[in-house]
Amino acid sequence: MRRIQRATPLVILCGVALASSMMVACSRGQSASSDSAAQASSSGEASFPLEIDSCGQKVVVPKRPEKLLTIGADPLAQVAAAGAGDKVVAYSALLGMELPALPGVSASELTSDDPSTEQVLSTGADFVVANAFINTDPETLKNSSITSWVPSSVCDHLVSSSSEKVKGTVADKPVIEKIQDDLKTMGLLFGTSQTADHAAEDLAARVKAVAEQNLGQGKSVALLYYFDGNSPIGAIGNGGVPAAFTASLGLKNVFEDQKEIWISDTSWEAVLQKDPDIILFVTDMTPGMDFNKNKERLLAENGAGNLKAVKEGAFLELRYHQGIAAPLALEGLESLAKQMKQ
Repeated sequence: MRRIQRATPLVILCGVALASSMMVACSRGQSASSDSAAQASSSGEASFPLEIDSCGQKVVVPKRPEKLLTIGADPLAQVAAAGAGDKVVAYSALLGMELPALPGVSASELTSDDPSTEQVLSTGADFVVANAFINTDPETLKNSSITSWVPSSVCDHLVSSSSEKVKGTVADKPVIEKIQDDLKTMGLLFGTSQTADHAAEDLAARVKAVAEQNLGQGKSVALLYYFDGNSPIGAIGNGGVPAAFTASLGLKNVFEDQKEIWISDTSWEAVLQKDPDIILFVTDMTPGMDFNKNKERLLAENGAGNLKAVKEGAFLELRYHQGIAAPLALEGLESLAKQMKQ
C-alpha cells in the first residue's frame, strides 16, 4: 500500500543501533559512496561526471543538476535542508501531507499523486530525487536526459513499491546515518556542501542530545496508527524514523521483532498481548486523523481499558510529517522528549 510512504503504505525505516552510532559523524565516503567522495576536491566541490549510489545501483550524473523534481515528502525536505530548495521546480506525491515552509522552496506541487513520465517531462527538470517510481518510468526519463536518484534513507519504499521498474537494495544501516549520508551526497550534487554537511552534523548532535537523557528508562512502547476512519489499527516495527526516535528516547518498541516498518495487518489482540507502558500515536496520516481521533478509536477497542498505558494515561503523539526521513523530523523527536518530561 503506497498511500503513505512506508514499506507498504507510508515511508519510512531501518534498524536502530542509535545511541552509540550517533557519536560518530558519517564521512562523505560512507554516504555519497567512495566514488563520489574521491571525485570531490579539497574545497568540497565535486567534479562531474559524478558517480553516486542509488539503492545499491551506480548512477552517473553527467553535470551538476539545476532543475529538480522531487517525488515524496522525504526527498523534498532533504533537498531543502541540504540548501538546494531553490533548485526545486516542482514536487509531487505529498499525498495530502501538510509540511511547514521549507527553506528555499517556492515551487508548486505538480500532483498529490506520483507523477507520470509525461508530467515529469513537462516541468523541464533535469534531475529527479524520488522515493519510488509508481507512475514514472526512470528509463524513459534517462533517455530524455533526466537523471534519477533514490536517497538511501527511502530505499525501503522503493524496493517495496517499485521493484518491477528499478532494481534496489536496502542497506543494513541506522536510518539516521542514512539521512546524514543523503544530505552529504546532495551537498556534492548541488554544490551546497557547507549547508548540507552542517545539516547532517546538526542532525546527529540533536539526536545524541536527546539520547543522552534516557527519558524512557527502558519502558515499553507501542507505536500505533489509524490510517483513516475505517482502517484497522496498525503498528510500526523495527525500522524507520519513528522507531529510531523511540530508541533514542530510551524506549523499547514492543513490535521491534517485526522487520516490516509499517505493519498494516497488526491485530488488536497483539496490542493487548504486548500491553505496553506507553502508546505513541502517529497522527495526521490522513485528514481528520488527529491525536484525539486516534485516542477515541483506541479507547473504543474491546479491552482497551485493561492496557497499562490506558490506565496510566501514557500517550505520546508524533505527527506524520515529524517522522519522515529528513532533518525536519527533529521537531518530532524534540516534541516527544518534551511530552515525556511533562
